[in-house]
Amino acid sequence: MTSVPSPSTIGSKLTLESPPPSNFGAHLPIAAEGSPQAFGVRFLEGTNMDADVAESKWRPLDVEDRFYEFLAGGCRATMLPAMIDLGLDRMLYERGSMSAPEIVAALALEPTRGKKWVLLLKSIDLLVVAQEGDDTSGPVRYTNGPLPSAMATPGTSNAYFYREFLRYWRVATSYDIVKTLRGAPILHPVRYPPVAWDDTVLLHEWMRSGALQTLKAVRRHFDFSEVRTMLDVGGGDATMACKLASELAELQVTVFNVPQPAYMARQNISTQGLVERVKVVEGDFRKDPLPEGFELVLYSRVLADWPPDICRMLLEKAHNSLLPGGRVMIAEPLRDQNPNLAIAWEHSYLPYDDFGAWVYKPLADYVTMLTEIGFTDIISYPRDEATIHSVIIARKPEAPLAEV
Repeated sequence: MTSVPSPSTIGSKLTLESPPPSNFGAHLPIAAEGSPQAFGVRFLEGTNMDADVAESKWRPLDVEDRFYEFLAGGCRATMLPAMIDLGLDRMLYERGSMSAPEIVAALALEPTRGKKWVLLLKSIDLLVVAQEGDDTSGPVRYTNGPLPSAMATPGTSNAYFYREFLRYWRVATSYDIVKTLRGAPILHPVRYPPVAWDDTVLLHEWMRSGALQTLKAVRRHFDFSEVRTMLDVGGGDATMACKLASELAELQVTVFNVPQPAYMARQNISTQGLVERVKVVEGDFRKDPLPEGFELVLYSRVLADWPPDICRMLLEKAHNSLLPGGRVMIAEPLRDQNPNLAIAWEHSYLPYDDFGAWVYKPLADYVTMLTEIGFTDIISYPRDEATIHSVIIARKPEAPLAEV
């Protein structure tokens, strides 16, 4: 792997007199190709983050467009599940393309309603035209759009996750929102962290399905051969830890997690013959201190499950866990870079009281937390065409900031 320059060699330290404004990310300059800043977004000392933002002026037609935009979102949210429930995505995967009459007949739909439904699916890109119709070739033929194609094609990276999250989202949104907000009991509450063994297994199937994809994104921005000891907090069944340890002979990894996933991690580590290289420590990071003496503490897809006060506490624990000069790394989707993702997930968390508010946070929130805790050399790599995940890296100073 190509070595990535250490964050300490790029730009200068971050010092903020006050927390960044809510529109912090909007004013970050785009780095030129090949420049040092192109390795990530650097927060420079003295940068003015208070540029004026023009007041939004809504015209009546803008309001009307927004009204229909909301209703069209509801249309999309009903059309996709219907397509999946009827099996149209998999039928088109198997057959290649079909005309509207063929779809209507194969799914035993009422002809007029079925035709309208097919045209709606096309209008929201769940279906795309595979062959234009004419007098010789017959009627228009349709095939899966990009999303149902990804959900129907075996082996695609997100096929399992999309289907599972759609199932989970539909259960969460089936509750009466008004009754829920007024305190109605939830028939089948989701516990987090999971309590039942089956729920733990399901969660880690979700996490495993994307773990190596996330790791691939992280390794574009960080060279793990620079460190010898790493703590993977909430590291699931040790999928990422085992992958790194199997490829980097000098790296020792410790996975910290609650007992049920810790058991799964030990099984995985043993199966891969890495018991001398990957250790497991049981604990609840909400209550227990983290093990200490590491060059790197990793939070991969962890902080996005917790509200800001818990995240601040976890970053403080990471600071205590690190050796002087060590680094903390956060890898997760950021709210300001994934607004639709944040809305969908937080909507699905609404009925379940184990989840707090504002769990998907913007970059500025993390910059503020890290700075106030005492981290320096903060660098951020935004999401790109290959991943929803951003990577944030910060350093614990060699000496306390007061002595620097």
